[in-house]
Amino acid sequence: MNQEALFDLISDNQAKYDCLLKNIRETAQRIVAELEYPEGCIEIFENKNKTETNHQIHILELKRNTAGEKPANDTEEDVAVRDKNGVRLNYHCTSIITLAQTKPRSQYAGCVELRISVPTYSAIKTPNAETVKERWVEKKDADGKKEGEKYLVRYDVLVRLGSDELLPYFERLMRYRLSNYKSKEPTYGCCHLYNECSDARKCISADKIYATVCAYKKNLDAGKIFYGRNRNI
Repeated sequence: MNQEALFDLISDNQAKYDCLLKNIRETAQRIVAELEYPEGCIEIFENKNKTETNHQIHILELKRNTAGEKPANDTEEDVAVRDKNGVRLNYHCTSIITLAQTKPRSQYAGCVELRISVPTYSAIKTPNAETVKERWVEKKDADGKKEGEKYLVRYDVLVRLGSDELLPYFERLMRYRLSNYKSKEPTYGCCHLYNECSDARKCISADKIYATVCAYKKNLDAGKIFYGRNRNI
């Protein structure tokens, strides 16, 4: 392949990768709005290192104070504080998946590599793949010395950038991880909406992520109502 043809191929693959990222962002926004989760709770970060640039999809949850309240200085400027990789520092940040474009001269040029955790790989059907590789890591003791025993940490799945299965996979993945996400904040008994939630027979909190550690929500989900006109306990 001559240099001009290689350049055209690289440009075409980069355009497909950029389009995929754009479509993932738009899909995330649609899912979050549909499920009435906090705006911006799914975000894509770019991570650059010496060998590659990859993109990581995260679930974000604003950290709260000891009273379970959002920080008083929760301004746009404070929320925008980020580390060198663009990750918001005042948020709990939970990785969903990492994706990276394959190198242009590699055997699998024109693919995207999906780095998937073991539980997620088992739970969500992946797109038709060119290759699937297991990644094993050797266990270390408390002093950092290798113990010899290895364990499986993730699967690296190569998928063609033009695959029609890619975007539906990311939608299934984000829906699954959101529905199974539990807040990193401590469990609390209930919030100030306990009467309204009781009358509605369900949690009506606007922050559905924080509500995953509400003890009263678990009772409501089980049909146990402690307050209001629907009280049955």
